[in-house]
Amino acid sequence: MLWLARVRALATILSLLTTAASAQQELSGQSYWDRCYGGTQGQPGYVVFGSYPTGHPPPSPVSGGMGGSPAGSFTGGGAGGGEALLVVAVVAAAALPIIVYALDADPPPQVLRRFYCPSVAFDGWGGAESGHPTAPWAGIAAARIRFAVSHFGTDVQFDVIFVGVGSFSVYVLLRPTPKEHLEGGLALGYKRSYLGSSMREGFEVGLPQLYTLWRLQGRQLQLELRPGVFITTQKTVDVSVDTAVLIPVLEFLSVRLGSRAFSYDGQPMLGVSGGLSLHL
Repeated sequence: MLWLARVRALATILSLLTTAASAQQELSGQSYWDRCYGGTQGQPGYVVFGSYPTGHPPPSPVSGGMGGSPAGSFTGGGAGGGEALLVVAVVAAAALPIIVYALDADPPPQVLRRFYCPSVAFDGWGGAESGHPTAPWAGIAAARIRFAVSHFGTDVQFDVIFVGVGSFSVYVLLRPTPKEHLEGGLALGYKRSYLGSSMREGFEVGLPQLYTLWRLQGRQLQLELRPGVFITTQKTVDVSVDTAVLIPVLEFLSVRLGSRAFSYDGQPMLGVSGGLSLHL
């Protein structure tokens, strides 16, 4: 009968509403920690486009380490040759996330949940840079702090150096929904860099990328890649590619081993560094 069908439909709708309300009440009753960080225990480990069973020992993060500076091949052809290689590296690094994003799978629930929660990350590192006209190698110390929630964020970085290139930069981050192995974004902002008595400032566009190669119970082995183009008010254009391997120590603490290739007024330079990354 028609009235019986209507009653059944109404009962079904009420049942669905009750279930949704119960789920919402359960979620709202959770603490911030459970909503944003819960569920990492028993989380399976992944490698790029594959998986390891839970409890499987992680693969070796680095094969042969980060040693072997490419300074000879990078600068051997002069400033013009080195800058051309650097531009090729920037273009390749900018194209990589587009390909991976198209092929990668959807993110695990814990990654998606963490993406929509407020997050803060602090990176601190020290190292040395080569290619400066006044010194073969120059020590450097740098710090970066990032705040993000959902599709937006901000990024501030300081590079302090006494002989070589130092800088200050602040960016607005636009972040697409992450994938299983890739968290990417578009960084737009102001940058000021200096070398000796010269100073350059202007607008920089960057593509920060974070590739998760393996994860287990909240610990993640990750590769960080960041190409950038710096357009100065002096009508010069410089490019850069920053890379780093993040080796997990604790769930929210990683050792950072990095390298950097960049230019200042067209002069190619190289850097290596080591430090810590704290991400909450």
